[in-house]
Amino acid sequence: MSANERQHVAVIGLGNFGMTVASELARRGCRVLAIDTDPGRARDAQAFVDTAVVATATDPEELATIGVGRTRAAIVSLGDQAHNSTLATLYLRRLGIPVIFAKAINEDHAEILAGVGATEVFYPEKEMAVRVAQRVGSNNVLDAFHLASNLSVIEVAAPTEFVGRSLAELDLGRRHGIQVLAVKELIPERVVLVPGPATVLKDSDILLVSGRDAVLRTWGATGVERKKFVVVGLGGFGRNTVRALHEMGHDVLALDSDPRAVDAVRPFASRVEVVDACDRGGLEAAGAAAADVGVVGLGSHIDVSLLATMALKKLGVAPIIAKAVTGDHAVILRQLGATEVIQPEKDVAKRVAERLMRPGVLEEIPYIEGYAFIETPAPGYLVGKTLAEAALRRRHHTAVVAVKRGFGANEATVPAAGDLMVERGDVLILLTRHEDLAALRQGLG
Repeated sequence: MSANERQHVAVIGLGNFGMTVASELARRGCRVLAIDTDPGRARDAQAFVDTAVVATATDPEELATIGVGRTRAAIVSLGDQAHNSTLATLYLRRLGIPVIFAKAINEDHAEILAGVGATEVFYPEKEMAVRVAQRVGSNNVLDAFHLASNLSVIEVAAPTEFVGRSLAELDLGRRHGIQVLAVKELIPERVVLVPGPATVLKDSDILLVSGRDAVLRTWGATGVERKKFVVVGLGGFGRNTVRALHEMGHDVLALDSDPRAVDAVRPFASRVEVVDACDRGGLEAAGAAAADVGVVGLGSHIDVSLLATMALKKLGVAPIIAKAVTGDHAVILRQLGATEVIQPEKDVAKRVAERLMRPGVLEEIPYIEGYAFIETPAPGYLVGKTLAEAALRRRHHTAVVAVKRGFGANEATVPAAGDLMVERGDVLILLTRHEDLAALRQGLG
């Protein structure tokens, strides 16, 4: 493709998510075509993108006229407008855009977006909810993230019962379907990639572990005292937080002023109540003061989220994790008593921008300098070999985390056992260094 035709990216919808993606792409030197129906948003974006236009994303002729078909990728972020984002994704596919990232508002919407042509679908509120739940619902989990629809990775401090035992003795793969990808040793300070079975864990070690979502959620909470959580606000973030905490075995009180939102979480909450989040007396009567941890998921209603955070603080709930939609909102939440503030759309938007600028990179590893999770088609020379025969760790300092069977597959084979044979069309999820990837793809080394 020529640089003049396909070197830039279209961002459709300039809410918080779209504006952050556009800004991050522009900061990385990418040419950005920003599109929104709101003249004010388009004017704000014009300050940092190459081109910002006022246009309707559900009009295919208009999209063609403004040059969307000449971009190499597109991001669809139309807020809560599920119908509009679905149509926009469909029209982008018809225009021949090879890469389409789309933001979903729920699981059904995500499935529809993938069906009409989105090459990758993001659901920021669910991703962040699961990440937060795994962190606060466990004594040991430091961070968590998704690599595939059924595959997660967690960063976890070595559990007490693991200390002094070898990986062979623990046998986590057979017992739990869990793979230890790396061990960060603090004494002496070093990182061991794909540690051998003889590795003995110390109490200061931090493990990087992969496995199926459901397995890691329950495994991470094993031995953890059952906590009481209150979740105020049951939109996408709040609803998914309730569900994840419930699956980890915790006691969850779910509160919202909308009876429909309350009914939606009733099957997986310990207790539910219809309560005005601004009413401290109502929150107290519902039992919020007894919670060990408070979660405020009312980000889109800034005034209500501020009042709910302040109310939980006065009721003695601590810590309090609150969702914000802007930087200023985050600052005020902290001033009012939030212990931690998360911004799901901003966090995921930055990752989307990174994925577009560095295709195949799923996630950087903060404490393993130079390493990242990479998704790449299986090289031809590996087809017909087992993972053990491929010996990627020895030859390329690379760990095979999982295998997706076929292009476009969402689920991965977890864990990636040594006797798994690589087939034509497989996609490998690897933990590797960028400089080793080219040699791996070419079969060098």
